[in-house]
Amino acid sequence: MTLKWFQTRASPIAVDLGTDNIKLLQIDARGGQPHIMVANRVDVPDHVHNDSPERDTWLVENLRRAVVEGGFRGRAVVTSFPATRMVLRHVRVPRVSEAEVPRVVMQELQGKLPFDVTTAVIRHVVVSDIYQGQDAKQEVIAMVTSRESVERHLGIFDRAKLELAGIHVEQAALVEAFSYMFASGSGQQANMFIDIGASSTHVVMAHGRKMVFTRYIPIGGEIMNRRVSQAMKWPPDKTRLMRMRMEQQIFRQRRKAASQAGATLAEYDPEGWESEDYVPMDVALEATIQESLLEPTEQLAKELEACVRYYESIFPDRPLERVIFVGGESRYLSTCARLAKPMAIPAVLGDPLSRLLRDDRTRANINLKHPQPGWAVTVGLALGVEGVTGV
Repeated sequence: MTLKWFQTRASPIAVDLGTDNIKLLQIDARGGQPHIMVANRVDVPDHVHNDSPERDTWLVENLRRAVVEGGFRGRAVVTSFPATRMVLRHVRVPRVSEAEVPRVVMQELQGKLPFDVTTAVIRHVVVSDIYQGQDAKQEVIAMVTSRESVERHLGIFDRAKLELAGIHVEQAALVEAFSYMFASGSGQQANMFIDIGASSTHVVMAHGRKMVFTRYIPIGGEIMNRRVSQAMKWPPDKTRLMRMRMEQQIFRQRRKAASQAGATLAEYDPEGWESEDYVPMDVALEATIQESLLEPTEQLAKELEACVRYYESIFPDRPLERVIFVGGESRYLSTCARLAKPMAIPAVLGDPLSRLLRDDRTRANINLKHPQPGWAVTVGLALGVEGVTGV
């Protein structure tokens, strides 16, 4: 495992500005292994979830406070550009040298973006050589945004008086968070990462550490919560609470069934609640919540199946071996199970923080005893990202 940031003992502070929370993580390399120094999460109020100047102002004030009060070392930060502000395109261009790829990508994107491609900021990954009819082509992932959006994003850190040490794309950071899985013989394993967040879902497929597919799907937890709120006439806070209660109940039912069959399931408490706080949910209420989630879940499942079909058209001889669910919404295991079933690919819940050591010097305001799938991008940023080329 390569720890790319450790010219000094402490890494830059990894910052992930999510829709409903911001995450900050700093690690060091005592004994050559990554240890968590500080992990801090700050929830974003509902009224600044939307992309707006008011949100930027809130982020500036609270990001600075989180660094100063969180016990982080230094003011250097590394972050990712939000995938929600990027245009993702799989393009097929003539086979050219690596040095010429930026030019042909820009030619292919001309007139196909909501802004002038000549002023765009582009990152790309060459996926594979393919044939389109009789023509030899290259499949390339282009991740594009406007320079104005980049400057606005960087301005948040400047106004917060933080020093930007690096900026990457979320997709590459996500794969990097699980790079330890590819350290030996399984280096070319084909994995599908499904990052279900508050506002959207991001799909990344990779061969080992190389990204070969990505897509943005505008379906996330906020849509699912909205459907429950509309059905039950609940405010957002109660909706989130009741969904988590339902998830606890479903898991307890699974654990009881496993016990009766002579098997065991590990404890899973997505919010770190103590077991004595658990209150059983009425079966009819659970059924109503499940029914209200059915439409957005089925829609997302269809989008994921379309992603798999596209991947298989490029790599017919490289079947996907595993689905790894990450993102804050993947705490809802019942939702993940519904999404995974149609794809018929083995699926697991990712816990990116599990690879990082912790000791009595670790400071964290999250429960490190339970899976934290929402921290994948943050962990990847903390460890250092490579593999994506800029234009």
